[in-house]
Amino acid sequence: MAVSTENEVQNEKPTSPAPEAKESGVVAQEAPKKDNSEIIRQIKYYFSDANLNLDSFMRNVIEQDDGWFELQVLGKFNRMRQLFPTEETKDARKPETDVEALKSFIKEHLEEIGGLEFNESENAIRRTNPFVKSDDWYNRTVILKGFPNMTNENLLIEEITKTLEKDYKVEVIRKRINQKRKKFNGSVLVQVSTIEEAKDLAGKETLQVGQHTATVMLVEKYHDEKKEKGHFIQADIQKPGENYDDQKVESPKYKEQEPNEIVPHIVVLQGITEEIKLADLKEKLQDAGEFYYVDFRSRDGEAIVKFKEPIAEKVVEKYSSEENALTVEECKITVKSGTEEDAEKYIKNTSKSFGKRFGKGNNQKGRNQKRQKTN
Repeated sequence: MAVSTENEVQNEKPTSPAPEAKESGVVAQEAPKKDNSEIIRQIKYYFSDANLNLDSFMRNVIEQDDGWFELQVLGKFNRMRQLFPTEETKDARKPETDVEALKSFIKEHLEEIGGLEFNESENAIRRTNPFVKSDDWYNRTVILKGFPNMTNENLLIEEITKTLEKDYKVEVIRKRINQKRKKFNGSVLVQVSTIEEAKDLAGKETLQVGQHTATVMLVEKYHDEKKEKGHFIQADIQKPGENYDDQKVESPKYKEQEPNEIVPHIVVLQGITEEIKLADLKEKLQDAGEFYYVDFRSRDGEAIVKFKEPIAEKVVEKYSSEENALTVEECKITVKSGTEEDAEKYIKNTSKSFGKRFGKGNNQKGRNQKRQKTN
């Protein structure tokens, strides 16, 4: 089982003129302790069908050189830098890879890694079974979403693996990254071995992973729902063969919203004290599901939360019991379903907030006039 539990598993690309490992959506973390099984798993992953189907850089290299991939280039990947640093650079923020140590490790564990061979010069490796690109990975992939954004992604992936490996053959797990913030976005893609497994897993609709309850659905269904709503489709869930060159980034907050349409998405939090900070409240709400925005007004003692999905009733039910009450800074907060009046208030308040944030309306005009006078 090749499971991508580390930072570099997506789109590592050396750049010109000096090759460097460039990663899409990388989250910097401390250098891990060396673990042979972990290294073996990582190298197997690099050359797996699951990775090569999506990693255009590695695929282009092996296609141009009869399947060979130089160790010098492999050593430019950040994960290899962390696992095989040279003595001189081991404490550096971006260490250099000891390519000889990397080669020795692969030679020593070649049988355990499996499916790889060295060239005569022993400066490159390739698959013994040539790679053939396929798009069937898409139909074998599900998305799990609704995890806390601030969780430890690697520990989360380990928990997901343990949860699923009893019933499914997991080929790869990819954490998803918010491309603007370059941080974990609370969802992962799970690729299993067959379409039947993917459909069975998606049929559960929810999955309990440790303390978190995740929503499960086929990535194709998730893609189609986002596309129908006019949302931007990130590269990691784009359908093979479709063209996305003309798609525009559209944010739901700029669309016209009718109060009755967003009522199923909003909950009202009451009993908020001035000691409660917005960041703490957001952290506590991560377990409830993905949300767009929190209209936080501590002076009024309440907040209105709009979730991405129409799950307001489920959220209210989740926090309805005394033992599961939403508690922030030792303060128990009442969670109730929003009404159309609450929805109208949310729309009015958020419209003002976003107008100020992005310099729209009268605020922008005033600043421009002031700037002109100053100049």
